[in-house]
Amino acid sequence: MTKSRRRDRAIAALLSERSVEAAAKVANVPARTLHRWLATDAEFQAAYRTASQQVLVSTVTALRAASAEAVELLRATVTNKEESGSVRVRAAQVILDTAFKNELDELAARIAALEAESAAPVLTTAQKERQDA
Repeated sequence: MTKSRRRDRAIAALLSERSVEAAAKVANVPARTLHRWLATDAEFQAAYRTASQQVLVSTVTALRAASAEAVELLRATVTNKEESGSVRVRAAQVILDTAFKNELDELAARIAALEAESAAPVLTTAQKERQDA
């Protein structure tokens, strides 16, 4: 097996296994070698980072696709009179918690932008005139 194929198998195993040792076993690569690649091999590190980012993007895409269905299920649960009260209340709580968290995240971003803006040096009229001259 070529070094490139061994590395590809090692990366795939790292992405699916719980530990470096387990990944090494699955990829049929000595654990010491895999640890060395992770610690000192820039090319391997870059390939692993790229593969990890691709997995993350795929996961986020799948979550986004499922989120519309999840919201619809929560809505249906809240309005379903045949559901128990506690289940309906919990669904409503999830909806409200998520909405409030989103609102808080937006407010935090706005506050951070205002703080960054206010941290910029404020020039006096004289300083502005000197800059313009």
